Order: sequence, then structure tokens, then C-alpha cells
Amino acid sequence: MNKIQFWLLALVLAGGAFARPAAGGGTPNIAAQLEAANNDIVDIAFARVATEKETTIFYELSVGLKPLKLRVDLARLDYQPDLVVAYHSRLNWLDLPVYYAPTMIFDSRPNAYSIPAPLPELGVSAFRGAYWRWNAHYFLQENLYGNLQFGRAEEKGAGYGFQQIVRFSDAAQLTYINQNWQYWPTQEYFSLEYSFLEIPSFNARYADRIRNEFNSLRITRTNYEEYNDDLLMREFELSYIGNFKLNWQKASFYTNNSYASLNELTSAQAGYRWASLSELYREYALPYLGEIRPGLGYDTVKYSLHPYSWHRVYSYIEGRKEFWIWTGEARVTDYIDQRGGSPFSYDREEAYDDNVRTTVLLDLWGVDLGQTVQYSIYRGSIHALIYFLRCRTEHWFIDFSYNQLKEAFAVSGQMISF
Repeated sequence: MNKIQFWLLALVLAGGAFARPAAGGGTPNIAAQLEAANNDIVDIAFARVATEKETTIFYELSVGLKPLKLRVDLARLDYQPDLVVAYHSRLNWLDLPVYYAPTMIFDSRPNAYSIPAPLPELGVSAFRGAYWRWNAHYFLQENLYGNLQFGRAEEKGAGYGFQQIVRFSDAAQLTYINQNWQYWPTQEYFSLEYSFLEIPSFNARYADRIRNEFNSLRITRTNYEEYNDDLLMREFELSYIGNFKLNWQKASFYTNNSYASLNELTSAQAGYRWASLSELYREYALPYLGEIRPGLGYDTVKYSLHPYSWHRVYSYIEGRKEFWIWTGEARVTDYIDQRGGSPFSYDREEAYDDNVRTTVLLDLWGVDLGQTVQYSIYRGSIHALIYFLRCRTEHWFIDFSYNQLKEAFAVSGQMISF
């Protein structure tokens, strides 16, 4: 385990995230790693260790950062190479309590769903106005856990809700989110996903020349879904996403296909939507220039609301270069041909014009400070300008962002989905 990563995780998330999956899927001697991490800066102690099947259990685990006078105390921590659950985490500074989390879950098993970090979330959105929300994890068993929420929004009043995750296997999972507000209808999100861990049978004849990177089928249903400035009822959506490595010219192929029954409340439009997007691209690592990825894409959408439909043919080139503590990213998209339109307001994205997107990032000890700008070549104007500060490790990130054009500020934490 990288000790610096361990200290950051213990400091920010109350010690629950120190566990790192072992290379090759083996189970490391985590107790020995913790004892070996003791030095003049960090002090780690625990009362006792027990083992139940594949789980190593630490009781009364304490992690201290001596120079900062910080200490994290955990009543119990259950460790597996790809699943960590911490109970009663307390962060203390100068021996004064600063933060408490009853339960914290870090799930890095294949295809795990994301859940919000057990931290306060602040922000401003079109439908909520200014709001705050608190998240609290709960863990019933390895295939049944979730998140409780409560808070208040300027436009919606007091609110509460939950997210329930049911894990049937590494390939199949279900999540259900329910949010209730004082002055707003109940919002719901349901998703059932199946991920093909191997190339499925209908691709078997291509197995000798295609390497499957990810390949999933998902069923989704939402009530009063907030999509930017639009409100949707996604009554049913079936989607398939896949990404494949091809031996031909060392290229890759990405595809995203969906069929949905939609009711857009903001535009009073309801109908069916069929969409298919495909991209063929290749990645290069060039001296002095960094990573380069040119690609060609085709995007087509059809609607039951005649005569609406559209198609787009586009090319793009992406680049990424790291230099010392700086990282620069850029993407230029050129729409070669685009025709048609959408009856739905949420479908009319300005990003479908020829555009340039750039991100400049400063990385200081695991904290990213940066800016993202998206410029419309056709309109000659900026339509996205976002400043952000992110604290990110292997298992989580905390994000502070400000959208200058929308004058929207948000603070949120997220467990990373692997």
C-alpha cells in the first residue's frame, strides 16, 4: 500500500478507505502493512485482529498524523481485497471531535454502483435552488447495502430519501433511488444492469480479433428526473454500451444504443426515442506531445414524433499532456454533416456545434485545481466555463465546482464506481 495514499484517505474520509485491492486479486497481509506504516509521521494501532472467511476484522483501529495533530478512530473495520466497511469512524483534531460517520462502504468489486460519500453536499441547481444534503451509508450484507439522505432545498423544502443496491453477482446489479420533498413530487430512479464479463455468444466468432473492454445492458426508469434545466419522466429505457479493442490497425470501437419512452414535462412532449452512436478511434503515445486520440463518429436519433429525426457525422481529435504538476487536455470536434432536429428540449445540446473543449489541471499532492472551457466555433462564443477543485484517490473523490455561466456552485463527494 502507498503510505501517502493511506494518510490522505484516513485523513479525509475518517480512515475507512485505506484498503487497496491487491495486485492479481490476492489477499495481502493487511495487518502487517499497517504495523509497517508506523513512523515519525503516522501512528497506527489496533486492539485486536480476527479473521472470518475472507474478511480481516480490525477492532478499535486508530490512525494518527502526528505533525497535524489529527487522529482517526474506528470501532471496527472489515477488510476484503475489494470491499471495505468501516463502522463508527471519528475524526479528531487536537483531541476534539470534528467528523463522525456511522458506516462507510468502499466497494471495488467488478461493476459496482457508485454511492455518495458520507459527507455534506452543497450546491445550487435549476429545480432545487440553493440546497444542502447529508448522506449516511448502511450495510446489511455484502450484496445488500445503500445510502440514506436528508436535507433541504430552497425550492423544494425539506427532503429525505435513500439508495438501495442489490448485488446479484459480479455481472448483475440493481439500484433504486427514492427522494421525497416537502413541496415536490417523489423522485425515483431504478436501474437494472447486466455486464458481460466475457464476450457474449453473439460475438463469439469475433473473439479472436476483438478484446472486450466493457460491455453492458441496462434497463432504466425515472420519475421527475432533472436533466440540466429540463424535467423528464423516463418511463422505460433499454440501453447497451460496449467498447472493443480491434486488432485491425490497433483501433478501438465504441457503441452506445438506446430505446426509450419519454415524457418531457418542461416541453409537454411525449414519445419514443431510438438512438445509436458509434465511434472508431485509435490511441497514440507520441514523444513530447503526450497521448493523442483521433476518431470518427456517427450519431443517429429517431423519434415517434414525426417528422423529427437527426443524424450527425463527426470527427474529433483528443490530446492529453502531463508536465510536472500540470496536465493539459483538449478536444476539437468537427461535425462534417448534421441534419434534423429533436422535439425534446433536453436533446438540443449546444455541444453539437463544432467546438473546442480544453481543461487545464494543477495537481498538488492529490488535489486537482483546474478549469474547463468549451467554445462553440459556429457561434463564436463560450457555452461552458467551469472551475473546480477535486480531491481524488483510488476509491473516492470530493468535488468543488463553479459553473460561471449558470452561476451555479456545488460541493459533493462520491465513492468511485469501478
